Amino acid sequence: MMMKDHFVMKEGRMMTISNGIMMPMTMDVTLKNGTIVMTTGVVKKKNGNTIILHDGDRVMMNGSVKQSKFLPPIKPQIRRKNNRF
Repeated sequence: MMMKDHFVMKEGRMMTISNGIMMPMTMDVTLKNGTIVMTTGVVKKKNGNTIILHDGDRVMMNGSVKQSKFLPPIKPQIRRKNNRF
């Protein structure tokens, strides 16, 4: 089943998925309903509400935001021999 066209935050970068192909967003996009999806991961709704996307969050072409159901993995901190990060 092919997923519909949408935008997704992946590893801190906004990506666009069109016809099943994922590519980095290169410019802000205004959807038909007035929602603005920005390359920074900020979504501005026509009513003035602002949403900050996190990894895995998606914006559908109708402007609806689907939040990820998982938390992004936590990167382990590596200590050096002198006990500094």
